[in-house]
Amino acid sequence: MNSYDVITLLDEIAATSSRNAKEDLLRKHIDDPLVQRVVRLAYDPFVTFGITPPTLSTFGEAVFTMDTPEVWSLLDRLAKRTLTGNAAREEVEQMLAWLNKPAAQLLWRILRKDLRCGISEKTINLVLPNTVPTFDLMLSKAYEEKRIKAFPVPVEPKLDGFRGMSLVSAGVSKAFSRVGNHFPQLDWAGPYLVQMVENARAKVQNAESCPGMTDKVRRFIWDVLGGDAGPSAAIDGEAVSGSYATTSGDLRRKDEEATDTILNVFDIVPYAVMRDTGQIEWKVPLKIRRKVLEFVVRCAPEGAPIKVTDLREASSHEEIQAIYAEHRANGLEGAMVKPWDGHYVKKKGHLWMKIKAEETKDLRIVGWFEGKPGTRLEGKFAGYIVNHEGVTVSVGGGYSHKQLEELGAEALTIHAGEPFTEKGIVKRMFTVAHRLCEVEFHEVTPDGSLRHPRFIRFRDDKDEALRVAA
Repeated sequence: MNSYDVITLLDEIAATSSRNAKEDLLRKHIDDPLVQRVVRLAYDPFVTFGITPPTLSTFGEAVFTMDTPEVWSLLDRLAKRTLTGNAAREEVEQMLAWLNKPAAQLLWRILRKDLRCGISEKTINLVLPNTVPTFDLMLSKAYEEKRIKAFPVPVEPKLDGFRGMSLVSAGVSKAFSRVGNHFPQLDWAGPYLVQMVENARAKVQNAESCPGMTDKVRRFIWDVLGGDAGPSAAIDGEAVSGSYATTSGDLRRKDEEATDTILNVFDIVPYAVMRDTGQIEWKVPLKIRRKVLEFVVRCAPEGAPIKVTDLREASSHEEIQAIYAEHRANGLEGAMVKPWDGHYVKKKGHLWMKIKAEETKDLRIVGWFEGKPGTRLEGKFAGYIVNHEGVTVSVGGGYSHKQLEELGAEALTIHAGEPFTEKGIVKRMFTVAHRLCEVEFHEVTPDGSLRHPRFIRFRDDKDEALRVAA
């Protein structure tokens, strides 16, 4: 195949709305080396080119294949950052002008890392395994006193932010949500994390720079940071930018990076362990992982927006509750309780336990409703309709004035059925399920609805429908 064949395939995939049809078309041609290379370059988040390609205007007559060194050399030098700045822009413009229109369009899409054919990362991994990083994180369950077998236990604040894993490898760091979705808006922190890991490795290589540290400990840290394979690590944390609503909004905006966000880190795991889908547990106690993490973060470059989460020890259940109450008084969401001897296990369990103020559930949005007649929101977006175990619940509280305007504008862009009136309120049901959101409520009513439901936040980071892993 050549560049014309590939762009034709992509356009054919884009023209079908069926996910299965898209998958079938891609699978039919995925054995072709050119198709494979195009897909990997466009979807592998660890391959970036550091340039926004210019708008296409004039074209030449050339096409490219696997045997066109000019194209692949250009992409390789851009990815390795041996070609940057004005020189990179000039070469890209020259290459696009040399290629014919279909070939230039294909190269432009590769540089934009967007093939514009509606294929998800999940589909890519189904057809071409291991193209996009996949993994599971350690997740918590509700706090239960009986689960604590020994005191003291560390207690961390439960931050009102966006949980994610930063994967550092081969001089690049990429941020991923708990369901494995890449969030490029946090990649601005990558250079800090890469430098931090490289600095830590350099320090443990030199015994004189680590006075009091045994050779065994230095070797262990070296191995956690990639060992002889080169600098790497998986750093678990919570990105916070003011309120959760601000953080989530920053992460969803694709045209700007969340550069005012602080990355609060609380765990570290070897990169190879995190990428190994067959290894569920890393049998290293939290007490050791925490010490390694604190050492690594101390090696971060000056001014890096990275900090280790605060941690306090509790020697009784009463002390745990007192710390939790203090966190709530300081405006935090709650507390996390973790045993010092607990391993990192890539699934949900009681090794990590959370204490939260109100009962909440993550529910699927299925529609929205207008304000009551005679109110300021009459004829406007007033809240979402969610599905609670088969019962539709109208969630009208918890939104700011700004959110009501922004969410209303978004809701109007989503295809909905004909509006209908129920109890004097106009409702619009989406034809497909929408985003997942967290809803706070007092109790479940006898008919299965929720009493006093309030919108808290979107939970894209927990949405299994967005999971990348096959």
